[in-house]
Amino acid sequence: MSLSVLYTRAQKALISEIVRVETHISNELPARKITVNLSPADLLEEGGRYDLSIALGVLIASGQLQSKEINNYEFIGELALTGYLRAIRLWLP
Repeated sequence: MSLSVLYTRAQKALISEIVRVETHISNELPARKITVNLSPADLLEEGGRYDLSIALGVLIASGQLQSKEINNYEFIGELALTGYLRAIRLWLP
């Protein structure tokens, strides 16, 4: 059982609220199961702005990426299927 927690931001009018991205990987037979939770649940979670946080969460939970200072950062970005990082438009910090 592996769990990672990262942070990103949601755009709500002129406010950028913090979003907690929890990624859990469990080893079930015959395949592994990946569960992603975005909280708080009452925020509008649309678009690709959470792609980067979810992808990094999977890499950390699976042991492919390690960082002791990961909680010092927030990750926002849209990923293409090729892995190319796309900018988020109309985002206010």
